Amino acid sequence: MVGEMPQVYFETSFICYEKVSLNASFVGVEVTEAGSLPHHYTHTLPSDALEAVRACLLREVGTTDFASSLYAIVARGASLSQVSLQVFLLLVARFDMEDIYKLVQSAERSRLGTLYDVIESTRLVVENALSTRIQENLLLAKIKELEGQVNSLKQMCKRNGAATHETSGTIFAYENLKGHHVIKYGSPFKEAVLNDILRAYAPTNRVKHKTCLVITEFLRTVFKQICAPDPSDIWNYAHRTSNISLKQDLIDLPESLIITLTDFVLDALDLGWRDLQGHRLNALRSSRDSWWLSLGETDDERDKKFNSLLEKKSYWSTQTGLCISEALEDIRYYRLDEGKLVPSKKFKSVQRGFGREDKAQMSKQEWRRLALYMREPLRPQASC
Repeated sequence: MVGEMPQVYFETSFICYEKVSLNASFVGVEVTEAGSLPHHYTHTLPSDALEAVRACLLREVGTTDFASSLYAIVARGASLSQVSLQVFLLLVARFDMEDIYKLVQSAERSRLGTLYDVIESTRLVVENALSTRIQENLLLAKIKELEGQVNSLKQMCKRNGAATHETSGTIFAYENLKGHHVIKYGSPFKEAVLNDILRAYAPTNRVKHKTCLVITEFLRTVFKQICAPDPSDIWNYAHRTSNISLKQDLIDLPESLIITLTDFVLDALDLGWRDLQGHRLNALRSSRDSWWLSLGETDDERDKKFNSLLEKKSYWSTQTGLCISEALEDIRYYRLDEGKLVPSKKFKSVQRGFGREDKAQMSKQEWRRLALYMREPLRPQASC
């Protein structure tokens, strides 16, 4: 007995299985590839198992897309195409509580019933499970699509926010400082007065058009001289802005040092005011604080200015963390030459000093003897 089922689509890679012919001993599948002639594929199954599936499907389901799909899955193990998924999605609405009751009753009959009852119960279970799984997969795909859209919007907002903050008169300058900022942590970090470093710092033409680039360049200036007696010890440190990092050999920069650097940067951006904190707003409204009064003529104007500064402070707090991370990464490509960290000279056949890779291959004694005190450049290796 052969049952002909309607057209139903499956796919594995770029192959579409268009017609499924039912037979008690074999399945003939007509295969059509894009731009090629059809050819046939034959797959042998145990006749009793195939007959049980065929009889069950034809008796109860008939020639529906579900019957064709389920049969092909049993016979071939093929994955579902978009066309079949859309067909299945329409079946989901059928599975209400009435269908659940039928499923329970069918399962109860199958306990003491005939093989026919067992097959019927199995069919209902498979139909419910398959439809639920398909609906779940489609919902997950939709969630993934929405997640991508949300991330795209977040990036757009981030770019717009960055553009707003970069063009709103934010200046990283020594004149903005109101506090005295000193790094005091201990070995391998030496004591350093950040105010003095900023006073001597002048941004290069390459970065001075953008505040975040100026901050990153300044932090590189700090990191070049912050470790003693070996400036290259800074190569061992990183600031991870996420929980995922491929460089597990690096040490996290001490949290207290990050806080000191962040507070300093905010102060240099004129965002280091002591009262610029959200919980201080109510107290400021009823005060005659000179800074508060300088924000505007009325309370509404001052509130608006205060919230704008608070938003800017939050943005630059996050941005400073990224600048710290980037500056540390840049420093890891510097070379130690005559006791100082200097940028690597790209595309040069001869590099002065020693790099991080050189240090990794030396003992501590060799490094101190050669890198810290040797003044001769490394000789270029002969090319193969």
